[in-house]
Amino acid sequence: MNQTKLLKVINISKSFGGVKAVRNVSFDLKPGELLGVIGPNGSGKTTIVNLITRFVKATSGDVMFHGEKINHLPPHKIIRLGISRTFQMVRPFYKLPAYKNMIIPLYSPRVKNFIGGKYGDRDAMALDLLEEVGFERDSFVAYKPAGILPQGYLKRLELAKAISLQPELMILDELFSGLSLAEVARIVSIVG
Repeated sequence: MNQTKLLKVINISKSFGGVKAVRNVSFDLKPGELLGVIGPNGSGKTTIVNLITRFVKATSGDVMFHGEKINHLPPHKIIRLGISRTFQMVRPFYKLPAYKNMIIPLYSPRVKNFIGGKYGDRDAMALDLLEEVGFERDSFVAYKPAGILPQGYLKRLELAKAISLQPELMILDELFSGLSLAEVARIVSIVG
């Protein structure tokens, strides 16, 4: 049985001046499949994520999603197609409460399509999503400015933003870096 490829990366490369960060990387991903990219610091893992999501333009190669070439699209259109991601370096709106950091993804056209065109109470939606990734509903953590939250909560906030977009494909860029084993176990139970 020939199962359709969700994502196909074909000989993608990226050079920054004379430095070849990624050279001729190819792989496929089927629906429901998990894929890990392993390598030392500086080996190009984040660059591959940036190439797929078009935060960086490829020097050569193609990225296909559901059989359609997407490496010419801007990031917001790739998100609209159904690919979300987390960022290795978490940069929330530090002065806003954690739950208010969820407002931008919850206003996206993709979310609007999923919920039938009526947004409802976004604050309640944000709090529900944060609870789903491990923010305790009865505590005040979700109401604290993101800038004072520990790394584990910031990574969970990053995950909640990616989940909120109802993606078909979610790319997690070093989501577990800097976390304790207990924090990793908690997040694995959510994404696994």
